[in-house]
Amino acid sequence: MEQEVLSRLAACERANRRLSRIVGVLLLAIAGGILASCIATARAESSDPEVITVSELRVVDRRGVVRVRIGGDLPDAVVQGKRTPRRDRAAGVLVYDTTGQERGGYVTLDRSGIVGLTLDSRKGQTGQFWADTAGSTALRLWNGGDAAELRVGAEGGRINVLRGGRVVLQLPEITDPASTSTCSDLRELRAQHQAEVIMDACLRTMPASACQKCLNRP
Repeated sequence: MEQEVLSRLAACERANRRLSRIVGVLLLAIAGGILASCIATARAESSDPEVITVSELRVVDRRGVVRVRIGGDLPDAVVQGKRTPRRDRAAGVLVYDTTGQERGGYVTLDRSGIVGLTLDSRKGQTGQFWADTAGSTALRLWNGGDAAELRVGAEGGRINVLRGGRVVLQLPEITDPASTSTCSDLRELRAQHQAEVIMDACLRTMPASACQKCLNRP
């Protein structure tokens, strides 16, 4: 009886050793497969990195507030809690402050084709740097009705300084206001608006003396 028990124990030990070897081989095979897969994936990523295609990407801070938004169709701005519709569909990058209010961006506009950099205070926009599709470029900084502008276009470069929404300094001065594209546009609008409205629009782009020549006003 004792001999039979010993024989059975010996047989169980031999079976356990065989099972252990089989399990070891299987584990090595699995580990090798995983390692090979990782190496292949790494090689694929290094030679041909994946491209992520999304319509919008948001970056949030530690409190979950959106601080950067990258999108192909950006939403309207929210200024002091109020939604402000954009005049044109925009794509690009927007940045936000700790309150989640938009404070600027780098965007392209769909209809006009303008590309621009904007700077905003918490009360509204205070700076623009843009270029249109024809090659004209402008930099404008303002606070309320006071502003400084630098424009370069088909008619050359020009600096404007505004006080209370009216040009008080222009360098170089326009020698022939009637020949400018701005004056031509204003003259076409005279049939649709009152003379005071047209003059006010002109004073935002040219000094009073130039507007008088442009609109044949005394």
